[in-house]
Amino acid sequence: MRFNIGQKEILMEILQKDYGLCREKKLNKISINSNKINKNDLFIAIKGARTDGHLYIKDAIENGASIIVTNKETKVPDGISLIVAKSTKEFIIDIATKYRKSFNIKMIAITGTNGKTTTKELLYQIVKKKFNTFKNNGNFNSTIGLPLSLLGIMDKTQYGVIEIGASRIGEIDTLSKIVDPFIGLITNISIAHLETFKTFENIVKTKLELFNNINENGTAIKNYDDENIKKSKQNPKQVSFGYNQQAQFQGSYKLENNKYKVLINDNEFEIENNGYSIVLNFLSVYTIANIIGISNKSIQDSVNSFKVPDSRGRIITKNGTTIIDDSYNANYESMRLGIDWVSSLNDYSKKIAVIGEMKELGNLSEQYHIGIGKIISKSSINYILCYGNKTTKIIENIKSDEIFKFYFETKKELTRYLKSIMEGGDLIYVKGSRSNNLEIIIKEIS
Repeated sequence: MRFNIGQKEILMEILQKDYGLCREKKLNKISINSNKINKNDLFIAIKGARTDGHLYIKDAIENGASIIVTNKETKVPDGISLIVAKSTKEFIIDIATKYRKSFNIKMIAITGTNGKTTTKELLYQIVKKKFNTFKNNGNFNSTIGLPLSLLGIMDKTQYGVIEIGASRIGEIDTLSKIVDPFIGLITNISIAHLETFKTFENIVKTKLELFNNINENGTAIKNYDDENIKKSKQNPKQVSFGYNQQAQFQGSYKLENNKYKVLINDNEFEIENNGYSIVLNFLSVYTIANIIGISNKSIQDSVNSFKVPDSRGRIITKNGTTIIDDSYNANYESMRLGIDWVSSLNDYSKKIAVIGEMKELGNLSEQYHIGIGKIISKSSINYILCYGNKTTKIIENIKSDEIFKFYFETKKELTRYLKSIMEGGDLIYVKGSRSNNLEIIIKEIS
Protein backbone atom coordinates (compact mmCIF):
# COMPACT_ATOMS: atom_id res chain seq x y z
CA MET A 1 0.00 0.00 0.00
CA ARG A 2 1.20 3.49 -0.91
CA PHE A 3 -0.19 6.21 1.32
CA ASN A 4 -1.33 9.51 -0.17
CA ILE A 5 -0.16 12.82 1.24
CA GLY A 6 -2.93 15.40 1.29
CA GLN A 7 -0.83 18.55 1.75
CA LYS A 8 2.76 17.78 0.76
CA GLU A 9 4.07 21.20 1.70
CA ILE A 10 3.01 20.65 5.32
CA LEU A 11 4.68 17.27 5.60
CA MET A 12 7.81 18.55 3.85
CA GLU A 13 8.04 21.40 6.35
CA ILE A 14 7.88 18.87 9.22
CA LEU A 15 10.58 16.71 7.62
CA GLN A 16 12.80 19.71 6.92
CA LYS A 17 12.42 21.32 10.34
CA ASP A 18 12.58 18.24 12.53
CA TYR A 19 14.52 15.71 10.46
CA GLY A 20 16.88 17.83 8.38
CA LEU A 21 15.49 16.95 4.96
CA CYS A 22 16.87 19.22 2.24
CA ARG A 23 14.40 21.69 0.76
CA GLU A 24 15.05 20.65 -2.83
CA LYS A 25 13.62 17.18 -2.33
CA LYS A 26 10.49 16.05 -4.16
CA LEU A 27 7.96 13.88 -2.39
CA ASN A 28 5.31 11.71 -4.01
CA LYS A 29 3.79 9.12 -1.65
CA ILE A 30 4.83 7.00 1.34
CA SER A 31 5.19 3.23 1.58
CA ILE A 32 6.53 0.64 4.00
CA ASN A 33 6.59 -1.99 1.24
CA SER A 34 9.56 -1.79 -1.14
CA ASN A 35 7.52 -3.51 -3.86
CA LYS A 36 4.97 -0.67 -3.81
CA ILE A 37 7.50 2.12 -4.28
CA ASN A 38 7.31 4.52 -7.23
CA LYS A 39 9.46 7.46 -8.28
CA ASN A 40 10.13 10.06 -5.55
CA ASP A 41 8.38 8.03 -2.87
CA LEU A 42 9.46 7.97 0.77
CA PHE A 43 10.25 4.47 2.04
CA ILE A 44 10.06 3.71 5.76
CA ALA A 45 11.94 0.59 6.88
CA ILE A 46 9.89 -1.17 9.54
CA LYS A 47 11.13 -4.12 11.56
CA GLY A 48 8.15 -6.41 12.11
CA ALA A 49 7.45 -9.88 13.45
CA ARG A 50 7.96 -11.55 10.07
CA THR A 51 10.54 -9.45 8.28
CA ASP A 52 12.72 -6.37 8.53
CA GLY A 53 12.19 -3.55 6.05
CA HIS A 54 15.86 -2.60 6.39
CA LEU A 55 16.67 -5.66 4.28
CA TYR A 56 14.78 -4.11 1.34
CA ILE A 57 16.23 -0.61 1.23
CA LYS A 58 18.19 -1.40 -1.94
CA ASP A 59 15.00 -2.67 -3.60
CA ALA A 60 13.11 0.46 -2.58
CA ILE A 61 15.81 2.69 -4.09
CA GLU A 62 15.86 0.66 -7.29
CA ASN A 63 12.08 1.08 -7.52
CA GLY A 64 12.37 4.87 -7.28
CA ALA A 65 12.47 5.88 -3.62
CA SER A 66 14.21 9.20 -3.11
CA ILE A 67 13.90 9.38 0.69
CA ILE A 68 14.74 6.49 3.05
CA VAL A 69 13.82 6.42 6.73
CA THR A 70 15.72 3.92 8.90
CA ASN A 71 16.52 3.33 12.55
CA LYS A 72 20.25 2.96 11.89
CA GLU A 73 22.98 4.52 9.77
CA THR A 74 22.80 3.08 6.26
CA LYS A 75 24.86 3.80 3.17
CA VAL A 76 22.71 5.10 0.31
CA PRO A 77 23.65 6.33 -3.21
CA ASP A 78 24.23 9.99 -4.00
CA GLY A 79 20.96 11.84 -4.53
CA ILE A 80 19.06 9.71 -2.02
CA SER A 81 18.12 11.39 1.26
CA LEU A 82 18.51 9.38 4.44
CA ILE A 83 16.59 10.09 7.65
CA VAL A 84 17.83 8.14 10.67
CA ALA A 85 15.25 7.94 13.44
CA LYS A 86 15.63 6.31 16.83
CA SER A 87 12.58 4.22 15.92
CA THR A 88 10.89 4.19 12.54
CA LYS A 89 7.58 3.37 14.22
CA GLU A 90 7.98 6.40 16.50
CA PHE A 91 8.89 8.45 13.42
CA ILE A 92 5.52 7.57 11.88
CA ILE A 93 3.66 8.54 15.05
CA ASP A 94 5.60 11.80 15.33
CA ILE A 95 5.03 13.07 11.80
CA ALA A 96 1.35 11.99 11.85
CA THR A 97 0.74 13.82 15.15
CA LYS A 98 2.32 17.03 13.88
CA TYR A 99 0.58 16.75 10.51
CA ARG A 100 -2.85 16.20 12.08
CA LYS A 101 -2.39 19.24 14.36
CA SER A 102 -1.97 21.41 11.27
CA PHE A 103 -5.69 21.06 10.46
CA ASN A 104 -8.86 22.34 12.09
CA ILE A 105 -10.84 19.18 11.51
CA LYS A 106 -13.48 17.50 13.68
CA MET A 107 -12.51 13.88 14.12
CA ILE A 108 -15.04 11.14 14.88
CA ALA A 109 -13.09 8.19 16.28
CA ILE A 110 -14.63 4.71 16.45
CA THR A 111 -13.31 1.69 18.29
CA GLY A 112 -14.80 -1.46 19.84
CA THR A 113 -14.57 -5.22 19.62
CA ASN A 114 -17.16 -5.69 16.87
CA GLY A 115 -18.69 -3.55 14.17
CA LYS A 116 -15.97 -0.90 13.80
CA THR A 117 -15.62 -1.07 10.04
CA THR A 118 -19.32 -1.29 9.20
CA THR A 119 -20.03 1.60 11.57
CA LYS A 120 -17.23 3.69 10.11
CA GLU A 121 -18.22 3.05 6.50
CA LEU A 122 -21.93 3.75 7.07
CA LEU A 123 -21.23 6.91 9.06
CA TYR A 124 -18.77 8.10 6.43
CA GLN A 125 -21.35 7.62 3.69
CA ILE A 126 -23.83 9.71 5.68
CA VAL A 127 -21.47 12.49 6.76
CA LYS A 128 -19.83 13.00 3.35
CA LYS A 129 -23.18 13.99 1.82
CA LYS A 130 -23.12 17.21 3.87
CA PHE A 131 -19.46 17.77 4.78
CA ASN A 132 -16.09 17.32 3.13
CA THR A 133 -15.08 14.14 4.94
CA PHE A 134 -11.96 11.99 5.36
CA LYS A 135 -11.73 8.35 6.45
CA ASN A 136 -8.97 5.80 6.92
CA ASN A 137 -9.38 3.18 4.23
CA GLY A 138 -9.88 -0.55 4.63
CA ASN A 139 -8.47 -1.94 7.85
CA PHE A 140 -5.67 0.60 8.26
CA ASN A 141 -6.49 1.12 11.94
CA SER A 142 -3.22 0.03 13.58
CA THR A 143 -0.30 1.94 15.08
CA ILE A 144 1.30 1.99 11.63
CA GLY A 145 -1.61 2.00 9.20
CA LEU A 146 -3.72 4.65 10.92
CA PRO A 147 -1.01 7.33 11.36
CA LEU A 148 0.11 6.90 7.74
CA SER A 149 -3.52 7.15 6.60
CA LEU A 150 -3.93 10.46 8.46
CA LEU A 151 -1.30 11.99 6.19
CA GLY A 152 -3.99 12.01 3.50
CA ILE A 153 -5.99 14.77 5.24
CA MET A 154 -6.40 17.90 3.10
CA ASP A 155 -6.95 21.52 4.11
CA LYS A 156 -10.57 21.50 2.88
CA THR A 157 -11.50 18.53 5.08
CA GLN A 158 -14.19 19.33 7.68
CA TYR A 159 -14.78 15.95 9.35
CA GLY A 160 -12.79 12.76 9.74
CA VAL A 161 -14.40 9.37 10.38
CA ILE A 162 -11.65 7.23 11.84
CA GLU A 163 -11.55 3.57 12.87
CA ILE A 164 -9.12 2.70 15.65
CA GLY A 165 -8.07 -0.88 16.32
CA ALA A 166 -5.92 -2.47 19.01
CA SER A 167 -4.45 -5.85 19.81
CA ARG A 168 -2.33 -4.69 22.77
CA ILE A 169 -2.68 -2.56 25.88
CA GLY A 170 -2.02 1.14 25.24
CA GLU A 171 -2.52 1.15 21.46
CA ILE A 172 -5.85 3.00 21.57
CA ASP A 173 -4.31 5.56 23.92
CA THR A 174 -1.48 6.14 21.44
CA LEU A 175 -3.73 6.37 18.39
CA SER A 176 -6.45 8.52 19.94
CA LYS A 177 -3.81 11.01 21.09
CA ILE A 178 -2.77 11.37 17.44
CA VAL A 179 -6.35 11.63 16.17
CA ASP A 180 -7.51 14.10 18.88
CA PRO A 181 -11.18 13.16 18.51
CA PHE A 182 -14.08 15.58 18.79
CA ILE A 183 -16.47 12.63 19.06
CA GLY A 184 -15.56 9.20 20.39
CA LEU A 185 -17.61 6.01 20.00
CA ILE A 186 -16.93 2.58 21.48
CA THR A 187 -19.27 0.19 19.67
CA ASN A 188 -19.02 -2.57 22.30
CA ILE A 189 -16.51 -4.44 24.43
CA SER A 190 -16.22 -8.22 24.35
CA ILE A 191 -13.64 -11.00 24.40
CA ALA A 192 -10.93 -10.80 21.69
CA HIS A 193 -7.13 -10.94 21.38
CA LEU A 194 -6.79 -12.60 24.78
CA GLU A 195 -3.38 -13.97 23.84
CA THR A 196 -2.01 -10.43 23.99
CA PHE A 197 -4.46 -8.72 26.36
CA LYS A 198 -4.38 -11.66 28.83
CA THR A 199 -7.55 -10.58 30.67
CA PHE A 200 -10.94 -9.13 29.80
CA GLU A 201 -10.25 -6.30 32.26
CA ASN A 202 -7.28 -5.25 30.10
CA ILE A 203 -9.54 -5.22 27.03
CA VAL A 204 -12.04 -2.95 28.81
CA LYS A 205 -9.27 -0.63 30.01
CA THR A 206 -7.79 -0.37 26.53
CA LYS A 207 -11.08 0.35 24.76
CA LEU A 208 -11.98 3.05 27.29
CA GLU A 209 -8.71 4.84 26.51
CA LEU A 210 -10.56 6.45 23.63
CA PHE A 211 -12.86 8.34 26.01
CA ASN A 212 -9.83 9.56 27.96
CA ASN A 213 -8.52 11.34 24.87
CA ILE A 214 -11.61 13.11 23.53
CA ASN A 215 -10.75 16.79 23.32
CA GLU A 216 -12.12 19.22 25.89
CA ASN A 217 -15.03 20.35 23.69
CA GLY A 218 -15.85 16.82 22.55
CA THR A 219 -18.46 14.19 23.31
CA ALA A 220 -18.35 10.54 24.34
CA ILE A 221 -21.02 8.47 22.55
CA LYS A 222 -21.90 5.73 25.02
CA ASN A 223 -23.53 2.39 24.29
CA TYR A 224 -25.81 1.81 27.28
CA ASP A 225 -26.44 -1.78 26.16
CA ASP A 226 -22.84 -2.51 27.12
CA GLU A 227 -22.47 -2.39 30.89
CA ASN A 228 -18.72 -1.69 30.83
CA ILE A 229 -19.23 1.31 28.59
CA LYS A 230 -22.32 2.54 30.42
CA LYS A 231 -20.61 2.70 33.82
CA SER A 232 -17.39 4.34 32.55
CA LYS A 233 -16.67 7.81 33.93
CA GLN A 234 -14.04 9.12 31.53
CA ASN A 235 -15.64 12.05 29.75
CA PRO A 236 -17.94 14.64 31.37
CA LYS A 237 -19.91 15.34 28.15
CA GLN A 238 -21.81 12.22 27.13
CA VAL A 239 -24.60 11.21 24.77
CA SER A 240 -26.10 7.75 25.26
CA PHE A 241 -27.82 5.27 22.96
CA GLY A 242 -29.35 1.88 23.52
CA TYR A 243 -31.66 -0.77 22.14
CA ASN A 244 -32.12 -2.58 25.45
CA GLN A 245 -31.42 0.11 28.07
CA GLN A 246 -32.98 3.54 28.59
CA ALA A 247 -30.85 6.16 26.83
CA GLN A 248 -31.05 9.58 25.20
CA PHE A 249 -31.30 7.90 21.82
CA GLN A 250 -33.62 4.98 22.47
CA GLY A 251 -34.00 2.42 19.69
CA SER A 252 -35.99 -0.70 18.81
CA TYR A 253 -36.27 -2.83 15.70
CA LYS A 254 -38.33 -5.64 14.23
CA LEU A 255 -38.49 -7.56 10.97
CA GLU A 256 -41.72 -6.66 9.19
CA ASN A 257 -42.76 -7.18 5.56
CA ASN A 258 -39.26 -8.38 4.68
CA LYS A 259 -37.61 -5.23 6.07
CA TYR A 260 -36.24 -4.16 9.41
CA LYS A 261 -38.22 -1.31 10.91
CA VAL A 262 -35.96 0.70 13.21
CA LEU A 263 -37.55 3.21 15.59
CA ILE A 264 -35.34 5.81 17.29
CA ASN A 265 -37.00 8.42 19.50
CA ASP A 266 -40.19 8.22 17.35
CA ASN A 267 -38.21 8.47 14.09
CA GLU A 268 -38.68 5.43 11.84
CA PHE A 269 -36.15 4.01 9.37
CA GLU A 270 -36.17 1.02 7.04
CA ILE A 271 -33.30 -1.36 6.43
CA GLU A 272 -33.38 -4.33 4.05
CA ASN A 273 -33.78 -7.72 5.72
CA ASN A 274 -30.25 -8.70 4.66
CA GLY A 275 -28.88 -5.77 6.61
CA TYR A 276 -28.77 -7.18 10.12
CA SER A 277 -25.16 -6.06 10.57
CA ILE A 278 -26.33 -2.54 9.64
CA VAL A 279 -29.18 -2.69 12.15
CA LEU A 280 -26.79 -3.62 14.97
CA ASN A 281 -24.66 -0.55 14.29
CA PHE A 282 -27.29 1.86 13.01
CA LEU A 283 -28.33 3.30 16.38
CA SER A 284 -24.83 4.57 17.13
CA VAL A 285 -24.46 5.94 13.60
CA TYR A 286 -27.79 7.74 13.82
CA THR A 287 -26.84 9.22 17.20
CA ILE A 288 -23.68 10.80 15.81
CA ALA A 289 -25.29 11.93 12.55
CA ASN A 290 -28.14 13.55 14.45
CA ILE A 291 -25.96 15.52 16.85
CA ILE A 292 -23.83 16.94 14.01
CA GLY A 293 -26.96 18.12 12.19
CA ILE A 294 -27.70 15.62 9.43
CA SER A 295 -31.37 15.19 8.49
CA ASN A 296 -33.33 11.96 8.83
CA LYS A 297 -34.03 11.94 5.10
CA SER A 298 -30.35 12.18 4.26
CA ILE A 299 -29.60 9.37 6.72
CA GLN A 300 -32.27 7.11 5.20
CA ASP A 301 -31.06 7.86 1.66
CA SER A 302 -27.52 6.88 2.65
CA VAL A 303 -28.71 3.66 4.28
CA ASN A 304 -30.64 2.76 1.13
CA SER A 305 -27.50 2.97 -1.00
CA PHE A 306 -25.06 1.51 1.54
CA LYS A 307 -23.28 -1.74 0.76
CA VAL A 308 -21.87 -3.74 3.65
CA PRO A 309 -18.05 -4.01 3.44
CA ASP A 310 -16.68 -7.24 1.98
CA SER A 311 -16.65 -10.26 4.32
CA ARG A 312 -18.55 -8.43 7.06
CA GLY A 313 -22.05 -9.75 6.49
CA ARG A 314 -22.09 -9.11 2.74
CA ILE A 315 -24.94 -10.90 0.93
CA ILE A 316 -24.19 -12.84 -2.26
CA THR A 317 -26.86 -14.54 -4.39
CA LYS A 318 -25.83 -17.39 -6.69
CA ASN A 319 -28.28 -19.60 -8.60
CA GLY A 320 -30.99 -19.01 -6.02
CA THR A 321 -28.69 -19.66 -3.05
CA THR A 322 -28.13 -16.88 -0.51
CA ILE A 323 -24.57 -16.68 0.84
CA ILE A 324 -23.72 -14.48 3.82
CA ASP A 325 -20.00 -13.73 3.76
CA ASP A 326 -19.08 -12.88 7.35
CA SER A 327 -15.63 -14.40 7.05
CA TYR A 328 -13.45 -11.39 7.84
CA ASN A 329 -12.98 -12.22 11.51
CA ALA A 330 -14.61 -13.79 14.55
CA ASN A 331 -14.68 -13.69 18.31
CA TYR A 332 -17.17 -15.19 20.72
CA GLU A 333 -19.64 -12.29 20.70
CA SER A 334 -19.63 -11.74 16.94
CA MET A 335 -20.02 -15.49 16.38
CA ARG A 336 -22.97 -15.59 18.79
CA LEU A 337 -24.65 -12.64 17.10
CA GLY A 338 -24.11 -14.17 13.66
CA ILE A 339 -25.65 -17.49 14.69
CA ASP A 340 -28.63 -15.70 16.26
CA TRP A 341 -29.12 -13.68 13.07
CA VAL A 342 -29.06 -16.73 10.82
CA SER A 343 -31.35 -18.59 13.19
CA SER A 344 -33.89 -15.75 12.99
CA LEU A 345 -34.09 -15.82 9.18
CA ASN A 346 -36.94 -17.78 7.62
CA ASP A 347 -38.16 -18.98 4.21
CA TYR A 348 -35.05 -20.93 3.23
CA SER A 349 -34.97 -24.59 2.15
CA LYS A 350 -32.20 -25.25 4.63
CA LYS A 351 -29.64 -23.24 6.53
CA ILE A 352 -25.96 -24.18 6.44
CA ALA A 353 -23.28 -22.58 8.64
CA VAL A 354 -19.60 -22.90 7.76
CA ILE A 355 -17.73 -22.22 11.00
CA GLY A 356 -14.00 -21.69 11.48
CA GLU A 357 -11.94 -21.35 14.63
CA MET A 358 -12.04 -18.30 16.86
CA LYS A 359 -8.38 -17.37 17.31
CA GLU A 360 -6.45 -15.46 19.99
CA LEU A 361 -8.67 -16.52 22.89
CA GLY A 362 -5.76 -17.81 24.97
CA ASN A 363 -6.57 -20.16 27.84
CA LEU A 364 -10.31 -19.55 27.38
CA SER A 365 -10.38 -20.83 23.81
CA GLU A 366 -11.85 -24.24 24.64
CA GLN A 367 -14.48 -22.69 26.90
CA TYR A 368 -15.71 -20.31 24.20
CA HIS A 369 -15.78 -22.94 21.47
CA ILE A 370 -17.84 -25.14 23.79
CA GLY A 371 -20.15 -22.17 24.37
CA ILE A 372 -20.71 -21.70 20.63
CA GLY A 373 -21.63 -25.38 20.33
CA LYS A 374 -24.28 -24.94 23.01
CA ILE A 375 -25.67 -21.85 21.26
CA ILE A 376 -25.88 -23.67 17.94
CA SER A 377 -27.76 -26.52 19.67
CA LYS A 378 -30.67 -24.11 20.25
CA SER A 379 -30.60 -22.62 16.74
CA SER A 380 -32.65 -23.38 13.64
CA ILE A 381 -29.55 -24.09 11.52
CA ASN A 382 -29.71 -27.42 9.69
CA TYR A 383 -26.05 -28.11 8.86
CA ILE A 384 -22.86 -27.11 10.67
CA LEU A 385 -19.62 -27.57 8.69
CA CYS A 386 -16.54 -26.89 10.82
CA TYR A 387 -12.91 -26.27 9.90
CA GLY A 388 -9.98 -25.90 12.31
CA ASN A 389 -8.85 -28.09 15.21
CA LYS A 390 -10.57 -26.11 17.95
CA THR A 391 -13.96 -26.39 16.27
CA THR A 392 -14.10 -30.03 17.36
CA LYS A 393 -15.30 -28.62 20.69
CA ILE A 394 -18.15 -26.92 18.85
CA ILE A 395 -19.13 -30.20 17.21
CA GLU A 396 -18.98 -32.12 20.50
CA ASN A 397 -21.34 -29.67 22.19
CA ILE A 398 -24.08 -29.54 19.56
CA LYS A 399 -26.61 -31.80 21.26
CA SER A 400 -29.55 -31.36 18.88
CA ASP A 401 -30.35 -34.44 16.78
CA GLU A 402 -31.92 -32.15 14.17
CA ILE A 403 -28.62 -30.52 13.29
CA PHE A 404 -26.22 -32.36 10.97
CA LYS A 405 -22.65 -31.57 12.03
CA PHE A 406 -19.38 -32.35 10.30
CA TYR A 407 -15.70 -31.59 10.89
CA PHE A 408 -13.27 -31.26 7.96
CA GLU A 409 -9.49 -31.42 8.01
CA THR A 410 -9.14 -29.20 4.94
CA LYS A 411 -11.07 -26.38 3.31
CA LYS A 412 -10.96 -28.37 0.07
CA GLU A 413 -12.85 -31.27 1.64
CA LEU A 414 -15.34 -28.91 3.25
CA THR A 415 -15.97 -27.08 0.00
CA ARG A 416 -16.48 -30.34 -1.89
CA TYR A 417 -19.10 -31.50 0.61
CA LEU A 418 -20.76 -28.09 0.73
CA LYS A 419 -21.15 -28.07 -3.04
CA SER A 420 -22.73 -31.54 -2.88
CA ILE A 421 -25.54 -30.41 -0.54
CA MET A 422 -26.17 -26.77 -1.48
CA GLU A 423 -29.06 -25.95 -3.79
CA GLY A 424 -31.36 -23.12 -4.76
CA GLY A 425 -33.32 -21.75 -1.84
CA ASP A 426 -30.57 -22.46 0.71
CA LEU A 427 -28.94 -20.00 3.08
CA ILE A 428 -25.18 -20.43 3.65
CA TYR A 429 -23.45 -18.50 6.43
CA VAL A 430 -19.63 -18.36 6.61
CA LYS A 431 -17.88 -17.14 9.78
CA GLY A 432 -14.43 -17.58 11.30
CA SER A 433 -11.27 -15.78 12.36
CA ARG A 434 -9.16 -14.10 9.70
CA SER A 435 -6.39 -16.71 9.72
CA ASN A 436 -8.87 -19.43 8.70
CA ASN A 437 -8.94 -17.84 5.22
CA LEU A 438 -12.55 -18.86 4.72
CA GLU A 439 -12.84 -16.42 1.83
CA ILE A 440 -11.38 -19.28 -0.23
CA ILE A 441 -14.62 -21.18 0.35
CA ILE A 442 -16.69 -18.12 -0.53
CA LYS A 443 -14.82 -17.78 -3.79
CA GLU A 444 -15.39 -21.44 -4.67
CA ILE A 445 -19.16 -21.40 -4.08
CA SER A 446 -19.99 -17.97 -5.44
